[in-house]
Amino acid sequence: MAVLKRLSNRYDIKARIAQGGMGEVYRAYDTRMGCEVAVKVMRLSPDSKALELFEREWKVLAEWDAPNVVTIFDRGEYQDEGVNKPFFVMPLLRGHTLAELIGSAGRPPQLP
Repeated sequence: MAVLKRLSNRYDIKARIAQGGMGEVYRAYDTRMGCEVAVKVMRLSPDSKALELFEREWKVLAEWDAPNVVTIFDRGEYQDEGVNKPFFVMPLLRGHTLAELIGSAGRPPQLP
């Protein structure tokens, strides 16, 4: 994967926040809105099944309007070494990652 610097001539990539099996999430600066956002990109060369899953993820999130579901601000494609890959943009949420919350306990903390 090439080093990401800017997407859609709008999102300046600042740092990678997380990586999963299919994607990576970056902290980015939205030059139009003047704020930081989270950008999820497809990490590997997409096949049709991976593209379908990635698209389904942002569409489901975009359809929901609930307090515990992130909003989708934007979506698009970018070129990575000659391959078109999808991305979507969400609010950058401050706090701890799930991995940090689980920590050495090996399980999420109990809710009150």
